[in-house]
Amino acid sequence: MKIDPKKILENRLIEYLAVDRSFSILENSLGVSRFTDCPEEVKLGGDVRLVFPELIGLEEVLSEIFQGKQLSFELKEICRCQEQIYPLYFDLYFVLNEDSRLIIIVEEATERLIRAQKIGQVANECTLLADKLSADKDYLELVITSIKDVLFVTDGLGKIKRVNRATVELFGYTEAEFIDSNLSILLEKDDFYNLIQGRDLETICKTKTGAKLYLDFSSSEIHLGEENRPDFVIIGRDLTQRKQTEIELRQQGKRDRWLNALALRICQSLNLQEIANITVQQVWQMLECDRVIIYRFLPCWKGEVIAESVTDVCDRMLGKIVDDPCWGENNLFCYLKREICKIDDINAKVMDLEHVNLLAKFKVRAELAMPISINNLYLNTDTQILFQDSLSSSNLKIQSQLWGLLVVHSCQAPRKWEQWEIDLLQKLTKHLGIAIGQTELFDALQASSTEFLG
Repeated sequence: MKIDPKKILENRLIEYLAVDRSFSILENSLGVSRFTDCPEEVKLGGDVRLVFPELIGLEEVLSEIFQGKQLSFELKEICRCQEQIYPLYFDLYFVLNEDSRLIIIVEEATERLIRAQKIGQVANECTLLADKLSADKDYLELVITSIKDVLFVTDGLGKIKRVNRATVELFGYTEAEFIDSNLSILLEKDDFYNLIQGRDLETICKTKTGAKLYLDFSSSEIHLGEENRPDFVIIGRDLTQRKQTEIELRQQGKRDRWLNALALRICQSLNLQEIANITVQQVWQMLECDRVIIYRFLPCWKGEVIAESVTDVCDRMLGKIVDDPCWGENNLFCYLKREICKIDDINAKVMDLEHVNLLAKFKVRAELAMPISINNLYLNTDTQILFQDSLSSSNLKIQSQLWGLLVVHSCQAPRKWEQWEIDLLQKLTKHLGIAIGQTELFDALQASSTEFLG
């Protein structure tokens, strides 16, 4: 291969030497000395291995090039640091000329290697930055996942782009069901527009199953990219438990006021019928039930309905004498111990067949019965005698306290009686027992006075 040294020198970053088989220098360019380890050894007849000590040990390879066994050889990225501020890098290329001279081409590689190093450094920095971004993303994802409040990211039209785990767990939708859906599945349109205008919002949302939740929302505007189309981060705090507590407290306050007003009203009366009528009417309105009655026990444990409030869908029981087979002595003792009769559905509970038939006769599907007890001191002599005929003297003291029952019926459908209803009626029957006891005592005193004067 013909190597033209002049063409080589056209590129100032390239120098050359020509050597013979004994590695003696035959020719060299003027600038080659700056690449050598010993510049003073760059002379005709000098040993090229003293100029480039990197060649020591490569004699066999170079000999193969002279013999034509190998076309070329190269050494890359050789460094020189002598008397230079910055390292000098160069490459050596070995080829055989047509006149059997070995041409050693020296090409400076400093700029290329520095550029490569810079690229490598930038690549490393990019890798570190990417790792940091990935770590930050994972950390942010962990933060978002750990947030206990509801979180949505939406566009300006309410299209959902992101939700967190708390949102999925609270509303019952999967993340896939949320993404690309509109926030209107939870919020009214006006609510959303109020939110993105920076107004905090307390509103009712619905879960996937239709359950109502109270949430307090706030939103923040974020801009991504150069497009002037902001997204919105919407945070919602679940207030359902607090709201339910507030509602329950308000309802409890309303019930307490109702009970106090009713207790005052009936205790101010000494007329039994007036007390009974007021009670059933007020309970009927408060519980919104189908029928409320007051039984007064007669001898042999039959019951007389002395007061009733009832809807038009139910048959009337007022004035009827009810002989319930379940009102035997044992069951009445349960009432004496202030136990209640609670039946949510007569068809679902195992009951005495005769009692079921009696309830069915009056179209009763659910029943809540509360004992009305009065103090012994309020009983007149005739009442004691009636009870004594029915019970042994050993049971007279306890049994004489039971006066009757306050009974609530649901006729149109079964009804699950709430605990607050039971608690309310239990408190009411205590006041009712006091009021009835007062009427019993008043009637007894009047009777005694009439007898004494007569």
